[in-house]
Amino acid sequence: MRILVNTNVILDLLLDREPFSNHAGILISQIEKGKLTGLLCATTITTIYYLISKSLSKREADKSLDLLFSLFEIAPVNRIVLETAKNLKFKD
Repeated sequence: MRILVNTNVILDLLLDREPFSNHAGILISQIEKGKLTGLLCATTITTIYYLISKSLSKREADKSLDLLFSLFEIAPVNRIVLETAKNLKFKD
C-alpha cells in the first residue's frame, strides 16, 4: 500500500515530539520493512529541512534528509493531481 505521509508525522519523529513520536516511529518502521511505500510531497522536504535546521546541527539536518530520501518516494504534484485531490471531497 502506498501512503502519503504528512509533514508533521516526520517532524514528530525527527524532533521526538511526544506523544506522537512513538506512533510516527511505528509508521516509519513499516516503511523501512517494505510493508508500506511512503511518499512525501516535495514541499515537505523543504519545510522539514527549514524547521529541523533550527533544532539540529547542519550535519544532523543533512543526515535526516538523506534518511528521508532513502525511505520515501517524492510524490509528483501538478495541476491534475491537485484537481483530482480537490474532487475527492475529503474533509481533511
